[in-house]
Formats: sequence, C-alpha cells, structure tokens
Amino acid sequence: MDKKNSRVKRKTAEAPMTIKKLAASYKRTAFAGTLVALAILGDSFLYAALPVHYREVGISLIMVGWLLSLNRWVRLFTNAAAGWLGSRLGWNTVFTAALWLAAITTLGYGHTKSVLILLLLRGQWGLCWSLLRLGGQAAVLIESSPGRRASYMGVFTGIYRLGSLVGMVVGGYLADRVGFRIATFWLSIATALGAIIGSLPPAVAGRWGAPAKDEGASYNSFRAATGWIPKGREEWAVCICAVSLYLVTSGIVTSTVGLLVTTRLGDRIALGSLVLGAGALSGLLLSMRWVIDFLLGPLLGWHADRWGRFLVLATSYSVIIMMLLLLSKAHGFLVIALALVALFCSGTACAVTLDGWAGDIAGRTPGRFLPVYATWIDAGAAVGPLMGYYLSEIYSLAYGYLASACFISIGGAICWTLSRDSQK
Repeated sequence: MDKKNSRVKRKTAEAPMTIKKLAASYKRTAFAGTLVALAILGDSFLYAALPVHYREVGISLIMVGWLLSLNRWVRLFTNAAAGWLGSRLGWNTVFTAALWLAAITTLGYGHTKSVLILLLLRGQWGLCWSLLRLGGQAAVLIESSPGRRASYMGVFTGIYRLGSLVGMVVGGYLADRVGFRIATFWLSIATALGAIIGSLPPAVAGRWGAPAKDEGASYNSFRAATGWIPKGREEWAVCICAVSLYLVTSGIVTSTVGLLVTTRLGDRIALGSLVLGAGALSGLLLSMRWVIDFLLGPLLGWHADRWGRFLVLATSYSVIIMMLLLLSKAHGFLVIALALVALFCSGTACAVTLDGWAGDIAGRTPGRFLPVYATWIDAGAAVGPLMGYYLSEIYSLAYGYLASACFISIGGAICWTLSRDSQK
C-alpha cells in the first residue's frame, strides 16, 4: 500500500512538468555540466602529461605522484568548507568564483618550476573542485524532481566527464607537440572562456539552475555542512555504498590499469597490424571510462529512475564483483578490455544512482548532506590507489582484485542492511 501511494505521489509531483519545461531544465543542467567540463581541463591534462613531461616541469617522478593525489586529500577538508560557503554566500557566487580560480590554477601549472607553488596550486584545485562539484549538484537539485534526479545527475556527470576526456587526449597531444607550458596556456584560455560565460548576467541571475542560497539555511545546516559523519541510517547507507564503490573503481582499478597491462600483456602489445606501447594502451583503456560516462551516464540515470535505485545498485554491484574476479585471472587483451568496459559501465550506473539518492536526501538544501557525501567519495578515491599498489606489491595484482571484490561486497551488504532498516 505504501509503495502504491508513493507512486501516486511521484506521478502527481511530476505532472506539472511539461515537455517544454523538462527540455529547458535539462538544457540548464547541461549548461552547468559544460562549465564544469571546461574548468577541469587542466586537472585532467596533468594526469596524462605530467608523468611524461615531469622533467620539463622540473620535478621528480616521486613528486608527480604527490601532485596528482594531493588534491584528493585536500578535498577531505574542503568539501565541508565548500558546503558552508555555498549555504552562506550563495551557490551561484561560489560556483562562478571557482570557475575563475580553475583558470588561474591551470595557467599556474605551466608557469612555475617551484615545487612548493605546484603543491599549493594542487591544494587550491582541491578547494576549487569542491566548489564546482557541489555548486553543479546544487543546480541539479533545483532543476530536478525526486523521481528524476538520477537522470539529471547522469546528464551533468556525463557532460563534465567529457572535459576529462578532452583534457587528457587533447591536452596530452598539445604537450607532445608544443610543450607543457604552452599547452597549459591554451587550456587555461578555454577554462577562462567558461568562466566568462558563467559570469554573464543570465548565469549570475541564477537562471542556469543553482539557487542563490540554501533554502532554510541555518545554524543547523552549518553544523551539518562542517561535519563528515552521516546522520541516520539512510545517510550511512549512501556513504558506505559510495566509499566502497570509489575505493574500488576510481581508486584500486583505475590506478592499476597500467600495471595490469604491463604484467599481463607486456610492454608492447600487437593489435592486428597495430603495435601499441603499454602506456598508450593504458591511456586508451582508461579513456573508455570517460566515454562511458558521457555516452551512457544520462541513459543509466534514466533507467535508475525507472527501475528503482536498489535494483540498479544490486545488479551493478554484482557485475562489478564478477568483473573483478575475472580480472584477477585474465591475460588476453580482449578479455581484459571487455571486463573493464563492463566494470566501468556498472560503476557509472552506481555513481549516478547514488548521486540521485544523495540528492533526494539533501532535498533543496545542498549544504545539508552533499558535502558529507562528497567527503566519503573522496576518501575512497584517495585511499584506493595506495591500497591497490600496496596489495599488489606485498602480495600480487590478482590478490588486489580479489580483495577489491571483498571490499565492495561488504560495502554493498552493509548498505542494503542499513537502507532496509531505514525503511521500516
């Protein structure tokens, strides 16, 4: 009876949304995603170019690892600050400021040889990404209704992940052709263009989506924004599910693709008449993740809204576990590639579903729960690479994937138990 009533309420809530209004809201969501895509060009560029051009930058290879991971650790603290700033100053204000900060940060990467300044720039990017992600999600919450949030999150995520793909591919190409410094200059121009567009009156006035301030923001919302501990079983369920997902997919698997290719396929891989190095093939396999986010994110989000989040999460988690078990033994290129594609597709389905679920909990006050949710995501993404390489070094790569299957199984079981109890 309760399920029937909830369906009736959902249909009643969605009835006033005409096709014209629906198209306009999706358009504004896509606009927010495009601005974020332009802002993350520089960050994604570093992941492709810095390991190759580190001598040109004047740093050691060890420092490359620190620079690429520092922003994730910084975000464990800046997400709370971003949530509070958005609640107090307005999400449009902090989002627009972050766009300009991203342009300055990208330009700075190529115009200093000081390790200290580079570390400060990566820390600055950590704050910048916290503001961009939460500001963009605030726009999605305003544009979407509870029954459609996963599909809106899919559109937003898919479009800004296109920026990751362009930053890695185009930025890496520019670095090889014209050098690291000039490449960062052109990428910063593109990012500044997004900041200019985002600062134009229609965006400043809030017509692209994000609210001026959180509705009902108060001291209680301030306390919620500055904490990382979830409140209530449902919030715990979402956060545990998120940390286990990102620990495995964005952390362990993504960081060990290069090691997987080298140990299982060798330094040079023949694909028909084409011969690729391990680095090039690793980049190609990793880029599939951003392509999947862009092409399938909106569709997977729509299916999550249509079928229900628990069915999508249970199915996707099961596929991820099976693919991890397969990767622990796989040696052929085709098997590895197909397993990674299936894993990335399932990871995207889980991510947009969890984003929609977190949005439903947050309601129309993004500063209330989204900073907590983002912190748990970043914790998993930050710990994952360290854990992946530790397990691979101490034991073996196969053991690392088997352990990942155990981690995500435990996370999924805890999430299911807590969410079931919260509905009683």
